[in-house]
Amino acid sequence: MYPVLIASHAKAADLWPITHHFIRKNWPDHPPIYLGANGEADIDKVPEGWQLIDRGVDRSFSRSLAEYLDAIESEYIILMLDDFAILEEVSNERLEKTYRFVREHDAVYLRLVPNPPGDLPFDHDFMRIAIEKRPPYATSLQIAIWKRDFLRKLLEYDFNPWEFEVRGGKTEEALANASRFFVAKEPLIRYTHFVEKGKFFPFVRYWKDKGVPIDTTRDYWTEEEVRRMQGSQLRRFVRISVPAAWRNRIRVMLGLSEL
Repeated sequence: MYPVLIASHAKAADLWPITHHFIRKNWPDHPPIYLGANGEADIDKVPEGWQLIDRGVDRSFSRSLAEYLDAIESEYIILMLDDFAILEEVSNERLEKTYRFVREHDAVYLRLVPNPPGDLPFDHDFMRIAIEKRPPYATSLQIAIWKRDFLRKLLEYDFNPWEFEVRGGKTEEALANASRFFVAKEPLIRYTHFVEKGKFFPFVRYWKDKGVPIDTTRDYWTEEEVRRMQGSQLRRFVRISVPAAWRNRIRVMLGLSEL
């Protein structure tokens, strides 16, 4: 199995026990887990079984992630963020099938959840991402299998997370590997992220009541604030219904920059 790299930083240590709780519950037979946490992380706060990578100052998202990758010897890695909670049992059998697909097609990226979905049918289980059509979020930071050396090249642009997701798939390197980006038709790992802009979503309070180890002074969003963040029903409908490439065409027609 390919190792898991959880991208984080030392100041996010309060999130690690939460993520660890759900991994231990729903993916007990997980592959090796590396925790990338630059910024002089407290080793005592690292969950049992996780291998800490701390290269000192947390200079930027891309630079720190590149340093984490340099510490892992594997052709492919599974990249996930520190605020992802796995909600259902993970099937290693389905993942092994996915690993075979990745190797057979020399994939540089395979997103394990269809968020966003693929653009072009490929086979029964996977779709291709149409990099040549310059879709936004082609390099989404949802849980994905990455070819380590390819990801390392993208990080040389020193994008922040938003820039990475929107622009990473439009780089020279991505366009040169356009046929090697894939996404699963159905979620292979079901999870949710539980932090937005540094604050917990309201449902985290329910988790705490159910015994999830939450020991933090981090603030919570209100339900009303979450609804405002999600936008109007019309905007949500457009995001779900309109293909990514068409959304960019519409933005250009309206005089906006493409995503």
